[in-house]
Amino acid sequence: EAAITSKTAAILPVHLYGQPAEMKEILSIAKKHGLKVIEDACQAHGSAYGGKKAGSMGDAAAFSFFPTKNMTVFGDGGMITTNDAEAAKKARMLRDNGRLEAKDDCNIFGMNNRLSEIMAAVGREQLKRLDGFNRRRIELAKLYREQLEGVGDITLPGAAQGRTHIYHLYTIRTKRRDALKDALKKNNVECSVMYPILIPNMTAYRNAGYKCSLPVAERLAGEILSIPMHPELTDSEVLQVCEVIKGFYKG
Repeated sequence: EAAITSKTAAILPVHLYGQPAEMKEILSIAKKHGLKVIEDACQAHGSAYGGKKAGSMGDAAAFSFFPTKNMTVFGDGGMITTNDAEAAKKARMLRDNGRLEAKDDCNIFGMNNRLSEIMAAVGREQLKRLDGFNRRRIELAKLYREQLEGVGDITLPGAAQGRTHIYHLYTIRTKRRDALKDALKKNNVECSVMYPILIPNMTAYRNAGYKCSLPVAERLAGEILSIPMHPELTDSEVLQVCEVIKGFYKG
């Protein structure tokens, strides 16, 4: 809240890894300062906060259908949700070269962000299966917790009270992150750091002169490691991953 200035137009909470952000507090701050709330729900398809689905609490939300997300469209794509009729109208124009009804006239400068009909058809079928995909991810997260709780210095992810975590990624924390990553790779276990560079530290923002102090985020960026998580993962494969991790700490 201390970061809000006269130039602030909106708050953009990120439901990272499938865990909903602290929306009650965010919505309260936004109301107090007269700000819009735009949810980044790109990793949160089906997650919930206080019984409300991610993407339904703010003024608008963005979802991603990139192939690795909890549901996809046989390619890359996305979706905007909003309870604002004017915002919805503008979004429809922006996605279609600035057009609204007349196909030969552009009302505003826009982009070509339309899904193909095949991609949309795949997305509709994926949506029917989303709840099942998410249930399987939650089952796998439970198995990981049963196997890894108390192992080494690992901090495991989990759903905060009153929230439904759908584990787009299963991201652990350890001060021995780089060594553990190397051990997993040597044993043919895919893992990745999501994300190693804070946005203010990216070249584009550094060059723009954007500066801020984020000591907690900096520390976490050096500890996080995402291990295998997808609904086609078998229990035996999860156990194999856990054995490698346990072996690393025993060694």
